[in-house]
Amino acid sequence: MAEDVARVLGASAGTLMIGDVECKVRPLTIIELTELERTCLKMYKREYLSTYSDNADLLPDGAGERLLREKMDEVSLWTLEDLPTKEVYDVSKIKINGSISKWLTDSFDYTPVKNASKEKVKRQKQEIIATCLESEDLSVELYTKLTDDVPRKHKVGYSSWWITGSHAGQLEMICKCFEGNPVTRSDIILAVSKNPQLMIELSRTIESLSAPEMGNT
Repeated sequence: MAEDVARVLGASAGTLMIGDVECKVRPLTIIELTELERTCLKMYKREYLSTYSDNADLLPDGAGERLLREKMDEVSLWTLEDLPTKEVYDVSKIKINGSISKWLTDSFDYTPVKNASKEKVKRQKQEIIATCLESEDLSVELYTKLTDDVPRKHKVGYSSWWITGSHAGQLEMICKCFEGNPVTRSDIILAVSKNPQLMIELSRTIESLSAPEMGNT
């Protein structure tokens, strides 16, 4: 693993080299977190409406277009409270053993942070595996086979899941974190999108650093 990646993973705050620019991992402000929630809402609305727009031609006599207009009027009034809840995997209950650790290494080229404690390495693995389950990069069936355990779930708001549990949300959070540095959005995406472990660790670290801004403990 590249040294710039290693310096970020497992650190409460670190840096990431994007091109020749050293970018600091920092907490997001409440305003920035609100902007992420608005992005989430916007993207959810578009995905919802695309179901109707993609299939409007299947209804006769312009009925599909009329239905789409009705749905657009409906969706225009939605707020974050109108989004569904999402079941997420409880990170603390993810079981770590030799088989699932091997899967992590084989699938993601996982490398623990140098000199990290056993507890920190375990938590990193739990976070990555939970995110992989949520994004379906790891199936529940395979997880159960490897661990002889069933992952536990609990419900959270859709935007809370989206920010760290989806690839799109992870990228938006990371790009928001590095705004203000002399790098482009494309530079940031190129630097992190080919490394799933880095994306997960960065988004989880930014979320943890930003928790006080959200009023969490």
